[in-house]
Amino acid sequence: MNKLFAANFSRLKKDKSFWICNLFMVAFSIFLQITYYRSIENFTFVLDEMVFTYCTFVGILLAAFVSLFIGTEYSDGTIRNKIVIGHTRTAIYLTNLFTCCFAGLVMCFSFILPTLIIGIPLFGFFSADLRSILLLLFLSFAMTFAFVSLLTLVSMLRQNRAIASVINILGVFILLFFAAYINARLQEPKTYDSYIYETDSGQIVEEAEEPNPYYLTGGKRKMYQFLFDALPTGQSIQLTQMQPHDPVVSALSSAGICLIASGVGIVVFKRKDIK
Repeated sequence: MNKLFAANFSRLKKDKSFWICNLFMVAFSIFLQITYYRSIENFTFVLDEMVFTYCTFVGILLAAFVSLFIGTEYSDGTIRNKIVIGHTRTAIYLTNLFTCCFAGLVMCFSFILPTLIIGIPLFGFFSADLRSILLLLFLSFAMTFAFVSLLTLVSMLRQNRAIASVINILGVFILLFFAAYINARLQEPKTYDSYIYETDSGQIVEEAEEPNPYYLTGGKRKMYQFLFDALPTGQSIQLTQMQPHDPVVSALSSAGICLIASGVGIVVFKRKDIK
């Protein structure tokens, strides 16, 4: 596998989509610091509110990168050549997976490092304790690996780079919208507050507090909460807000997604007819 890794990292260094994604991360980090600093007279900001912003859109960037990086191997005939010279399909799949995981980490740090370098002098150090920050970092990296595992599964099984890109990008957006919907349902208040209003005739009417029919209860609420904690996109929303509901569930779910997606991908890729 060493030769496969060497070839992948050599190609990664020259990959334009990889560098564009990293430049976007750096540029967005700098833009965010400048925007927050210009508003500091009207609002109070802390470094915590900025450093995990990358969690919201790292999945979108990875969807584009993974599809293009692996798709190029198919379009150039590289995967077929690797099989011909004797590399196993399992080794090919895993090296592509680990290479893309490494690329995902680099993208995360491309946002984190400029945020720390610029943000600490401007806004001070983290207000949260260091243990919490390290836990959030660990969860964000686990979430990134879960994204990569799902995206690699699609990209390795679809030889057409364009189709794989569409499936991956649309899939991430659909999961983001689904996670946002789940979050909105979980945020529904248990009751509507009482209020007073005046009718057209001038009569004062007081409405009593009443239960919210859309408030989730019992098993349904537990199911929604589990999905929000387990989905990579749900985790991205929680991590951006620095409010993970259940770190254990999130970490185990990310690990489960990595294992299941990789296992399914390897099994199917072994039987795939490479054109």
